[in-house]
This record gives sequence, structure tokens and C-alpha cells, in this order.
Amino acid sequence: MISYSPPGPSIERIGAVDPLLQADFSLSRNAGARSLVLSVSGPREKVVALAASAAYDIGATILPPEAGSIALRGGVKIILDDVSVSGAPGAVATLRATFRQRTVRETDADVEKGLQSRTISCQWIERQEFIEHWAARKASADKPFNASLFAAWMQEADPAAKAEYKVTRGVGDLVSLDSDSGSGAWRGSAFTKAVAQRYAMGVQYAAVHQLQVVVREQWRTAPKLSVKCNVIVNAVPPEHRPINAIDGFDTFTWMLAGDNVENRVGGLFERTVLYLGLPSSLSPATPPLLWGNGPIDKMLYTEDAP
Repeated sequence: MISYSPPGPSIERIGAVDPLLQADFSLSRNAGARSLVLSVSGPREKVVALAASAAYDIGATILPPEAGSIALRGGVKIILDDVSVSGAPGAVATLRATFRQRTVRETDADVEKGLQSRTISCQWIERQEFIEHWAARKASADKPFNASLFAAWMQEADPAAKAEYKVTRGVGDLVSLDSDSGSGAWRGSAFTKAVAQRYAMGVQYAAVHQLQVVVREQWRTAPKLSVKCNVIVNAVPPEHRPINAIDGFDTFTWMLAGDNVENRVGGLFERTVLYLGLPSSLSPATPPLLWGNGPIDKMLYTEDAP
């Protein structure tokens, strides 16, 4: 936390024969995060010189001496976000410095490299697959799905038989999609018929979900982009992990889907990194050749350490 005790003798009010700087502050808290605005007033030349000192460089992580008895406790780390100097015509000016409490993902190492801020968001997004592929993944011993029989029904030439969810096996011989009396390619199931019913109603695709993690960073110096995009990574780097807990996060297969940097007005560089995570349950039921063991095709996407 950020705490404050009454100023000591190091702070003197303006008005002495040789006026010194006068410091004041305001402290705000928003949903647990704190910010501190330090105001320093005094002779113009002293304030201007103070603003030009290294202690007030954007990105500073230590409170300047003018903060007096303001203290940081409980492991709180800060960063200087904004500095301004103002004053009406005359001899007096005011410096305002805004310090923000850093998040645990705004690490000392990255701040030293030029990181100014880092926010991480995550959400489930929808993707689609053919309903027969979805059914093959969802099938089980108690809920079998006969893909061959389903494919035969899709190609059934007799409209009357197709409307009744049956397949012509021979002259005058029809097999119902939910009949379990047959064998092999002709053995149906209630699940196979249920999928066909939905297909007949226009539900030809099934919705599946993957987790999307978006990292937005601001840098004072140009950050280095990742060499590639759409690359399978072993894990999301610790500094890019969402702060909130997500069930199964470490079991997902992760892809670095994009890395983009833009030079913004004001001199900061804005970087956006996108990760896509797929649960292992999204692996194809019968993977194509050279697919690999995960839900993402390793023949099309390479795998590298982050």
C-alpha cells in the first residue's frame, strides 16, 4: 500500500527570504489499484530544473526526494506515467507527477527494457467444425457415432427413405440410422440419428470454443517482435499469463497467433500480442496423417519454445 504521514522539517512553505520548493500530494484508489499525484511548487527556475532531472523521467520506478514521508509498503511497485509543468506569468511554477501502481505482470526486468504498461485480457471465442467431425469427437462407447452410415444417409438417393432417416442397403432393404441390429458400417445408433436430424434442420456445423489471450503493452523504446506468428508454443510466457485463474490453462495447446507494434503519438510504442489456446478435447477423433498429439496440426504449424 501507499501510506503518508505529516511532512517533516524538510518541507518549507514558500514565503521565506530564500523560498524553497513546497510538495503536496493526492492519492486515489480504483478497484484496488492506486495512483499518486505529487505536486511540487516553487520558484520557476527550480521547478523547471527539477522536471528535467532523471528522477522525473517517464518510467521512473522510485519516488523522488520531494515525496518526503510518502512510503510504499507490502511490495507495492510504481511507475511514473505522466509529468507536467504549469504556472501563470510570474515567478512560481508547479510540477505534477503521476505515479501508478504496477501490476504483477509489469516486471522489473521489462520496465528496465522500456515497458511502460501491460494489460492482459482473455475470453472464449467460437470456432466451427463440420457436425460429423464434432460427433466423431463426442462419440463414446455409450454413445457411438457411425460416420460411414451417416455419410451414406447424406448420399441417399431415395428422398422418402432419407426423410425417414434410413439408408438403402439393397433392393427393398432399408436400415434406420438408429437401428443397432446391424453390424459394421450398417450398425446405427440413437446418436447417429440425432446428428442427422440436426443436419436436416440446417445445423451443418457445430460450435466449439477456444481461449483467446490478448496482451497490450506500451513501450518507451521499440520492442522486439516475435520472429513468426501462428507458431505453437510450449506455454504462454509468465509475463503474458492472465492474472485471473483459468481452469485447465496449463493443459491447453497454445499458438502465438500474432505480434504487432505501432508507433503512437507521444513517442510510445504500442504492442499487441495474441495467443489462441485449444483444450485437448478439440483433438480430431481420427487425426489426419502427421497431425501430432494435440488439437493443432503440427504439419502446418511449427512448434517452438516461447
